[in-house]
Amino acid sequence: ASDVYKRQTRCIRDQEEGDGTRTPIIALTADALVGDRERCIDSGMDDYMTKPVRAAQLAAAVQRWVGSEPVLG
Repeated sequence: ASDVYKRQTRCIRDQEEGDGTRTPIIALTADALVGDRERCIDSGMDDYMTKPVRAAQLAAAVQRWVGSEPVLG
């Protein structure tokens, strides 16, 4: 799975090169196995969340990486 994470993350990061942007990548997964968070972060993702996700948790993660309060609802 970590090779898939790395390939997917690299694809996004490659698209960012040259334009000065960085897209926050937050892994959202049903897997909650020991080490999953570390594998996602090590592959270049910025954050990790497991399902089920509450709206407030998602809003906090978006705010943490984008810096503005998301509109929910």
